[in-house]
Amino acid sequence: MRVEILVAIFGAVLFSFAAAAYVLSSLRRPRADSAAVAALACLPAWDCGLCGQEDCKAFARLLAGGPAESRCVPGGEVVEKRLAAALGRAPYRKKGGKSLAVVACAGDSKSIRPVFEYAGYRDCAAAASLYGGPRACGSGCLGYGTCIPSCPTGAISIRNGLAEIRADLCDGCGACVASCPTGVIRLLPRREAWYVACSSTAPGEVKAATCSTSCTACGICERRSAGSEFYLRDNLAAASSTTAGDWTAIAADCPTGVIRNSGSKKRPPYLSE
Repeated sequence: MRVEILVAIFGAVLFSFAAAAYVLSSLRRPRADSAAVAALACLPAWDCGLCGQEDCKAFARLLAGGPAESRCVPGGEVVEKRLAAALGRAPYRKKGGKSLAVVACAGDSKSIRPVFEYAGYRDCAAAASLYGGPRACGSGCLGYGTCIPSCPTGAISIRNGLAEIRADLCDGCGACVASCPTGVIRLLPRREAWYVACSSTAPGEVKAATCSTSCTACGICERRSAGSEFYLRDNLAAASSTTAGDWTAIAADCPTGVIRNSGSKKRPPYLSE
């Protein structure tokens, strides 16, 4: 008789715990679901994956589940503010990155020769899929601005058919690099201020005939580089990581003006990190 009573009591206790757990989980679930729905309503529904999640639904569930960086690259600052308000959290703040995006091309619409008139969708990827694009150089910027919505800080603009990146706004996230179909956008360490705004490895005479602001591999920068500032490789000049030399004078001697400064300055060796 005692055994039956103990079994009955034990069963009642277990049932009470199970019922309490179910009630508590039911109370928590609507909050999480409503937060995920609120977060999803703020997102652009592009399912681009730049947030690191499979799609916008997965990103919304991640945000609703707990502390997570509410960074939506295509949505930019507007979407991030909406997410912060919907979730009751502080908005994403730009972090000072050690990298800087640059456009390794100087071929704007005035300096590069077109090969055909493109009348398709104004998108770099779409244009590149058609014979590599309407410009004579298939390695350069196509100028349709596909990179612009990928930048969360609004650092990219198009001028004369060429993408430009403001160094003071760029946080080095790399989203623009992934969005560029020709790979003309590069990430550089911020301390490496000088770079060559050309990406083509075609022979110099070919580049000279197609673009007036290309690197023709003339070798002037290499010969002027007493501190090994520049060197030639695959018909293209490249900047080294050295801090020695007169970079400004070397850049001024470039006949096509493709040696560019990213916005900072090379520091002398004794000030380098």
